[in-house]
Amino acid sequence: MAIDIYIEQGLSATETYTIEIYKGIIPDARCRKAGAIFNPTNVNMRDEEYYCNRFNARSKCALGDLSGRFGVFYAQNHGFNTTWYDYQLSLNGYHSIADRSVFIRNSTGGPVTCANIKFADPTMQRRRASATPTLGTSQALMS
Repeated sequence: MAIDIYIEQGLSATETYTIEIYKGIIPDARCRKAGAIFNPTNVNMRDEEYYCNRFNARSKCALGDLSGRFGVFYAQNHGFNTTWYDYQLSLNGYHSIADRSVFIRNSTGGPVTCANIKFADPTMQRRRASATPTLGTSQALMS
């Protein structure tokens, strides 16, 4: 699955950012109460030795820990644009990220933006989903 992330503006060039997928949806525009990080393979994230980075075996990382699995990111001209390819996530089945939420956080863990992941076109289910922010300016497409 391709995950296209586009943040037009609002990021600082001196800050690091993380991106995570959460189990629940965001009920309001405050980027809170989305439940736990998406972890369908039940990796023990409470273990003191949990440390997910892009060099670890993927089986040691929660699937929703995208920055752990792909790395943190930095702003480019106050925005960010990239595509990550993830063959463990999908838009259907057990590892589906549809009807979940995505958060982008700054280095202190504060939310920069968040969005619910929904199918871009209900007639094209299982092919493309999008996330429109509730806070900040960004766009994420998953296909």
